[in-house]
Amino acid sequence: MTLIVSPETEERAQMGQAVAQNLWEDSRKTLPLAHLVLEYLAEQALRDGVSACARPTDLEHLPGYNFEQYCLEIKALRFSDALWREAQQRYQLIFGTQLCHWVGAFTRTPAGEKAYEAFTSSRYQTLCQIQAMTDC
Repeated sequence: MTLIVSPETEERAQMGQAVAQNLWEDSRKTLPLAHLVLEYLAEQALRDGVSACARPTDLEHLPGYNFEQYCLEIKALRFSDALWREAQQRYQLIFGTQLCHWVGAFTRTPAGEKAYEAFTSSRYQTLCQIQAMTDC
């Protein structure tokens, strides 16, 4: 899974023009499920006021959800620092991942930041393992 960059975005980048909006739109087209998950989590975290975390089974109700596709798209989005920063800036949240299958959104509050620290800790990284899942 890779991000498909439009010719317009590439041309703008070559000319030294701002491309953040273009890149975001390209990613929405290429990685729609990842964006749907981030939107869902952002809505939940803002409603909660602290955080929202989703395991794969929590996302099965989303339109077009497919576990393998979800994992691939989240990895592709997460491995782009530019896109990850853009998502956090757009939603005014801190996003975190545990491997490719558990995603969390956290408010920029003391409680949200504390929840983010716990979510991204070595302890929680260890606890998020799913034994049956070895190839995602």
